[in-house]
Amino acid sequence: MSTELIAKAITAIAFGIVGAIVITPIFIFLRKLFYGPFINKKLVEKAKAKGNIVTARLIKHYDQYDHSGQFSRTTGKEIGVYEYEVNGRKYKFRSISINKLPEEITLYYLNNPRKVSFAKELYVTERSPWFKSFMAICFICWLIAFICLINMNI
Repeated sequence: MSTELIAKAITAIAFGIVGAIVITPIFIFLRKLFYGPFINKKLVEKAKAKGNIVTARLIKHYDQYDHSGQFSRTTGKEIGVYEYEVNGRKYKFRSISINKLPEEITLYYLNNPRKVSFAKELYVTERSPWFKSFMAICFICWLIAFICLINMNI
């Protein structure tokens, strides 16, 4: 393998990484905009059908502080630690809110009781084909960069 080919492969990998960095926010935006709202209703119904609904109780809460400056100050947000029980085993869930934290909240999960979330955010914990699609597009970016560099006689 020639040194020129190795240099082009390394450059193509770098272009592939840059391409992946560029398309990552686009992918996240598209997933939030198109995938989340449409699939979330089905996931909540699926969790209800399986009986994967838990009620969590607030066990402690405290203010969130910003320690970035010389002095630490409160951000106006409260962090609440909730506890819930599934099959005799206790789990904890943390939630951040700008409003007063409720004493009880209803949480949903699909398969793993550790991965609970609110009903409107259930699609975040669900495995989706989006990651595989993202990796395929990153590979395609790398492949295109590699082919372009091979065809260019630099």
